[in-house]
Amino acid sequence: MQDGVRDRKAIPALVRLLHSPIMEARRGAVGALGSMEVKDVIEPLSKTLEDSDREVRYTAVFALATITGQWEWAASLELYMQDEQRYLNYWRKWLGTR
Repeated sequence: MQDGVRDRKAIPALVRLLHSPIMEARRGAVGALGSMEVKDVIEPLSKTLEDSDREVRYTAVFALATITGQWEWAASLELYMQDEQRYLNYWRKWLGTR
């Protein structure tokens, strides 16, 4: 059994939370959207690559890698922190070629 939100009806509410001034709300929303593992959330997740919070950005990177099956870009937090720009640049480029 998988954890997380599964009902696609939750997507609009979670997307709204991505714009919350509350960092924890944004973190939770990114994680929940990523756990859905549906391509419908790629576009809203892509915008969180520019979030001011590093954990939000990391969670978005991990979620995008999971959703797209690009596991080589699903870095551990430690690797991500060592070279955040590498991961962000990859996803920005990938998203620009879709």
